Amino acid sequence: MDKKQFSLTAILIIPFISIITLSVSIVGFISFINGRDAVNEVAHQLRSEITKNIEHHITLFLETPHQIIQKNIALISQGELEFHNKGEMERHFLNEVQFFETITSLYFGFPEGGMVGAGREGVGTTYYTTETETYSNGLWSKYAVNNDGKREAVIVQVEDFDARTRPWYSGAIEAQQPIWSNMYVLFSGHDLAIAASQPVYNRDGKFLGVISIDIFASHLSKFLQNLEIGKNGYGFIIERSGLLVASST
Repeated sequence: MDKKQFSLTAILIIPFISIITLSVSIVGFISFINGRDAVNEVAHQLRSEITKNIEHHITLFLETPHQIIQKNIALISQGELEFHNKGEMERHFLNEVQFFETITSLYFGFPEGGMVGAGREGVGTTYYTTETETYSNGLWSKYAVNNDGKREAVIVQVEDFDARTRPWYSGAIEAQQPIWSNMYVLFSGHDLAIAASQPVYNRDGKFLGVISIDIFASHLSKFLQNLEIGKNGYGFIIERSGLLVASST
């Protein structure tokens, strides 16, 4: 009698418990899958927002050089900035670099191969000016400047500089329009750079030279470091070739 009672209890209870267990397991599994998908979706949305934010900032960062170039071309073409007065060009370029924190250097290459320009050391507030001895190719000098923009010591000199052989110059001449150069090693060898360049003409269409703005790779890295990329995120700029240009690490 006891065995029959036990058997009947087992027959009634065990399937019921099995159904409940199976139902709970299925519900738990479905909840886990839904929860995982929800977390992945939130993570995906967060990554997308961060990526869009980085892209937005980089777009603004890279639009500025060409805007500055257009402004300076207008000044030169209208005769308000005398391109054959290297002293005036040097002072003007130094003021531009000091005002716009997102550019590293600004300079002008002459058809004879010489140049004049100004820049900042990295992303700091130490500035310099650069020029060749004449408007032609030859000795290139980089000078430290004080807070008033006056030259102090010579930082470095390079023999036989010729602007016409540099990628920023030759690329602009070939394209005959505003361009971005490929990444290249500065002729001084201390950093990688990417240059925005454009040929300059007077009102009569005569070629006057090439104006260019450098952004050093170290400047791009510093820019990425200052972006808020989540709690533990990192940002990278990579060439289409797969080579790393800059990172926030």
